[in-house]
Amino acid sequence: MLAEKFIPMVKLWLTEKEGPSQISAAYYGYHYCVGNNKKHSGITNDLQRRETEHQERWPGGRLIVAIGPISEARATAWEVNQSKTITPPRR
Repeated sequence: MLAEKFIPMVKLWLTEKEGPSQISAAYYGYHYCVGNNKKHSGITNDLQRRETEHQERWPGGRLIVAIGPISEARATAWEVNQSKTITPPRR
């Protein structure tokens, strides 16, 4: 999973830039894609959990981080400008 590879790099970067106290408050803007098709865009503070949740609806997909780590307010502002998708019901 992408999140497993990405999270350690982000934690190292945050530790160097802002200190460890900022790690738990970091938010990310992401796109969830299956193949070359974007299925969903959103924000999260837990990349691995969110990727797992989306894989229930869209098996075989991957989460791609578009922006972050950033504050929740900046993440929310980013999310408002993303194209909307129709989310299918859970299986």
